[in-house]
Amino acid sequence: MPLSDVMAIHALTVQGSLDAATVAERMISAKVGSALVCDGPRLLGIVTERDILRVVAGRKDPAAVTASECMTPDPVCAEPEWAIEDAAKLMVQRGIRHLPVTQDGKVVGVVSIRDLVRFGVEALGRGHEASKEILEAAGH
Repeated sequence: MPLSDVMAIHALTVQGSLDAATVAERMISAKVGSALVCDGPRLLGIVTERDILRVVAGRKDPAAVTASECMTPDPVCAEPEWAIEDAAKLMVQRGIRHLPVTQDGKVVGVVSIRDLVRFGVEALGRGHEASKEILEAAGH
């Protein structure tokens, strides 16, 4: 099954100049754990909940730190036609909880660990074999 079947197609995107406090507010509003930092259609990086926590734990003012300053630059990406299992394995191997999905250099979505768990649980309920592979890839 392709990754496009489980990815969120409405990824939250922000500009690199936006301050971390506003990025966090937008993430909360959108009920997501990451924001993709873009320059037009080009993906520059990703800001995750952990990145925001690092700003706060470093006793920096989130209103004075930009998304570009706290993001993970050049994040690992997937393509929508990848097998869900391959994306899950990559995420586990790299310790990634949010994986941008790009096609022809443009962001088309994002997949999170939550998306994969939801798919796995639903597939288990249907007896789907791929769910077992996803759970095995996650080390369970």
